[in-house]
Amino acid sequence: MVTVISDREWLDEDFEMMKKIPPEEKRLASFWIRRSNPSLFEVLPIIIGCISCILFWGGRGRKPIIDLGIEGRVVSLIFLLLMIGLVSFLTRKQKGHVDIYPEMLVFYDYDYYTKEARPSHFYYWTDIVQYHWERPYLWIGSKDSEPVSAWIGMCELRPYLEQYAPHAEAVRFNMKRYFEERRK
Repeated sequence: MVTVISDREWLDEDFEMMKKIPPEEKRLASFWIRRSNPSLFEVLPIIIGCISCILFWGGRGRKPIIDLGIEGRVVSLIFLLLMIGLVSFLTRKQKGHVDIYPEMLVFYDYDYYTKEARPSHFYYWTDIVQYHWERPYLWIGSKDSEPVSAWIGMCELRPYLEQYAPHAEAVRFNMKRYFEERRK
């Protein structure tokens, strides 16, 4: 069993914060997402599968470290897919979700200790001042603030942003360049 130490504060531990979240009857939509911090237990099988591919496949114009022919390549590829399948099967219940209400967005993240999705943070629609048209980034409070990740695709979130946050500006600039400029 891998122990995961979480420094996150959960909203359901604070009664005053939970009172701000509307009841479930007012919920407009909910999007389940695979949202958790990967542990060593989840990453190690995939690393082992990748090592088998490196040993038996080689690279561009290079011979593999262990040459077993096409059979070795097929076996290593099957082994990698089995490792990915194993991790997916063992972590299938580790999902969070985003609930959309007329007043706000509520984000639920997976808690390893309670083995359930718990509310981690929320944003009011009125606090969103800018969002990226394609990438899942929201600017809260001001355009100079650090953008936060919306965890879900903008194609799902954009209709709600256009309806409940019409004051928010949609931007289309290159986010990689934006983050490089912010670091300077």
